[in-house]
Amino acid sequence: MKLPYYITWNYLDINGDRFSTRRLLNVKKPYDVVFVDECPSDELVEKLWRVVRPYTLYVVNTVSISDVFREFIAKKKGKVALKSDIDYIVSDELDCFYADSHGHKFLPSDISINRSFNGMPIWHGGFDVELDGEYGNDFNQVSFWKKNISLHDNQTMDFWLEYFKDDSVELELHIELYKSGSVATVIREWIFTEEDMKNIVSIKNDAEEGDLFISLFAKGSGKLEITTLHYRQSRGYRGFFLPGGQRIVTKNREEIFYYFNPGDMKPPLNVFFGDYRTKEGFEGENLMDEYGSPYLLISDQRLKGGCFFLGDKEYEEAIVDVIKKYMYELGFSNDQIVMSGIAMGAYAALYYSCDIKPHTVLIGKPLINLGTVAANETLIRPEGFPASLDIVNYLSWGQKNTDIVESMNKIIWEKFDKSEWYDTSFIVLHMYEDDYDNTAYEDLIQHIDSENVRLYGIGLHGRHNDDNAGIKKWFNQQYQNVLVEDFGRLY
Repeated sequence: MKLPYYITWNYLDINGDRFSTRRLLNVKKPYDVVFVDECPSDELVEKLWRVVRPYTLYVVNTVSISDVFREFIAKKKGKVALKSDIDYIVSDELDCFYADSHGHKFLPSDISINRSFNGMPIWHGGFDVELDGEYGNDFNQVSFWKKNISLHDNQTMDFWLEYFKDDSVELELHIELYKSGSVATVIREWIFTEEDMKNIVSIKNDAEEGDLFISLFAKGSGKLEITTLHYRQSRGYRGFFLPGGQRIVTKNREEIFYYFNPGDMKPPLNVFFGDYRTKEGFEGENLMDEYGSPYLLISDQRLKGGCFFLGDKEYEEAIVDVIKKYMYELGFSNDQIVMSGIAMGAYAALYYSCDIKPHTVLIGKPLINLGTVAANETLIRPEGFPASLDIVNYLSWGQKNTDIVESMNKIIWEKFDKSEWYDTSFIVLHMYEDDYDNTAYEDLIQHIDSENVRLYGIGLHGRHNDDNAGIKKWFNQQYQNVLVEDFGRLY
């Protein structure tokens, strides 16, 4: 069997010497994929915990599996497979198990409109660009993205386009691979129809390294709004961003990503919502791994770096359903759930706790009043977080309320005040001089009026983005305190 040139293969003979075993298991990070063709001893299984990532373990079906190893396979979401299937993975699919997550996006500011378009483009801030006009009876280029994407040998890339359009408009996505260093030599071209784009579209470079030029073609007439073009290194059917990462897409083409790690399958289930970030992927994996308990990462890739996990009814119900799905899978009750997040993730932890009623809500430097966050962009934090204006613009689309700041602030409080809290603890770190939302902590105190609710708060001096090291240290310590004191876990 010939391995791809980019693969380093380590082989452990379970009956080999201790030096060999120690050398191969004493690595700084887990292996990207692990194959087992002989049942390890119970002692070796214990050592494998740290070097095997969930969803990357494959065991040959001829192996006689011990009870201890069977439990290990279940907790690592491993698979028992035919040797021929494993041979195929090794020879053809190892590129799906790369170590990091690679996800990016093109924003409306990256779009150029074809000069032949007869209408007037309207940019709605950083949310989208709107076109309304005639596109012709045949497909014609209406827009293109100004930046090219490098595509390496044997690399597979996934694409997802967010858009809105009238039924009278038809679209095609055109992707051309240009020879590196050339502006004229096209190596290959892909054309994807609207039917194709109902799902993620993928291209694999089986030619030579080059640069991708991407454009959108249209025909018909009417309104077209181009939002975001996402491009991500593909894992095939192995997952999104991480092996085992899952994706939900709504009827409005909005995505939700989540990743479940079973850990030791003992309480609690730690639910962590990612913060605002422009690089696409999951946040919190390394932190949650340290605790050993099951965890669920949830990620929002909309707009420039997230939209505070808010959306229409379908979008928000999908997030609640995902959390409940793994509660039921683990057999956990709501008082065995910890909801957590920082900044944007703190908003989501509070917001969806209204549905879950968890044991603990653990949040750092919370952003709660979205209207205030946007209003502070004018004088208190000029050009510090301009995306906040796009978030408010998107969430208030079509509203005629003149006091949009108050309207946006009420989104969470109206839901929070209707919730009946039973025995939840809120653990909150806030920044005294927060230039994003400087009343978040005080407002939370005002809205917690249940006798059974406990709130533990601490403040650090600084603005919203100051003392990140202090915030992470506090967050980690509070998580450990909850796990040790309330769930009897040892660290």
